[in-house]
Amino acid sequence: GGQLEVVDAHRFSPHQIPNAAAATPSATLTTMFAGAFGTRVVLEETAVTGPTSPSTSDTVNAIGAVRVMNALYPLVARSERKLIMNISSEAGSIGSCHRKGWFAYCTSKAALNMLSAIVHNNLKEIGGQVLLIQPGWMKTWLSGKYRDDGPLTPDIPAAKLAEMIDDPSAYRGDHPAYIDYEGNPLDF
Repeated sequence: GGQLEVVDAHRFSPHQIPNAAAATPSATLTTMFAGAFGTRVVLEETAVTGPTSPSTSDTVNAIGAVRVMNALYPLVARSERKLIMNISSEAGSIGSCHRKGWFAYCTSKAALNMLSAIVHNNLKEIGGQVLLIQPGWMKTWLSGKYRDDGPLTPDIPAAKLAEMIDDPSAYRGDHPAYIDYEGNPLDF
């Protein structure tokens, strides 16, 4: 097994992410996972307080992701596995958009999908890949209050995501895999 080091950082801070990367300059990341990054660095992220709040959704899903990629991409690039897994949503799909609301959340997830595609284009040249995962509709605090109308508890998709991290080869391709937690493809 590998060594795990926890570094206090948050996507809202433009300084905490680079400081976390600088805290372990010789580290490598075998897997970058949404707000948590495996092997040497784990970054903690707080819950989104509202899916329609532009500052919150954009900062967590889009701007925060750019900060994380800029700071930690070099650690992933020099690792053996070179895997990045971002938690996206079907709400970020332009090709199968059915929503009439949640503007900030949907556009921020679409921005995350584009960022992931660009990062994948670079990472695949050195043998890596990016997975975009739709974890499913879960019982969650996403809307600022606990909602238990989702059919899933977080442990169900978490187990599937762990399997994907263990063996992501089935999803390797020219483009990042944009899939649900069961591995079914989604439309960009």
